[in-house]
Amino acid sequence: MLYYRKVEWGHTEQVLGRKLTQADIDLEVFQLALLLLEDFAKETQYTGEVQLLTDSPSAPQQLLDFGQHATQHASLTAAWKIDALLTDHPQLVLKIQ
Repeated sequence: MLYYRKVEWGHTEQVLGRKLTQADIDLEVFQLALLLLEDFAKETQYTGEVQLLTDSPSAPQQLLDFGQHATQHASLTAAWKIDALLTDHPQLVLKIQ
């Protein structure tokens, strides 16, 4: 869910398969959050800080781990999406917690 001015601006859902690990799920959820954030940035021309929050303590570290690991492809995809988002919307400040 994306909240703006204390009101839900939008949300997205996806059914994930049973064979996924928790790491896969955490990264997939982050990918969905980035897509929602991209829509939000395009529609509102928001400037300022955006916080992506997770209840998984390992998700931010996993997301930014570009070394060889089982979910490396997802980490690299997220990095490309973040780069594109911040290139298209340089007025955003992204915090991942």
